[in-house]
Amino acid sequence: MRFLVVAVFALACSDDVRASWLDYSLKNLRSSQTESLLAYAQQPVAVVFFEPRCRWCLKQMRVLEALSEQCRVQPMAIGLNGSVRDLREVLGRSGTVFPAFMASSRLLADIGGVPATPITVVIADGAQTKAVRGFRSADDLRPLLPQASCSGDSAD
Repeated sequence: MRFLVVAVFALACSDDVRASWLDYSLKNLRSSQTESLLAYAQQPVAVVFFEPRCRWCLKQMRVLEALSEQCRVQPMAIGLNGSVRDLREVLGRSGTVFPAFMASSRLLADIGGVPATPITVVIADGAQTKAVRGFRSADDLRPLLPQASCSGDSAD
């Protein structure tokens, strides 16, 4: 239990390194183009960090896509600890269509690393608002979003 607190705290402590959590340009795993994440700043973003051999990451990506149909949130995946090919294979198996990127060494250094996956980070106005480790249902994630993001309490 102590490890979980340390992991989330490490992610939460690094805001001062960058002006915004979205102030990065990363390689899009679907298009192979480098994109600025600032293009996604117009609404809250829910980022799931994933890696190839993480079955819970697949499940978390599917939950985020379903949640985006109920709430005004932009899901995003950032892959690490694998080749582009391996990360693309995970995306294919997930069946999701939202943006997915390859983590850069600079991003990982700025946030203090990702100790385990999945980790989901909610970003609003460029700043981290919440970070949770491990698989979370849509019902668990919905309250972490800015209050005006979701209308109603539909079940997953």
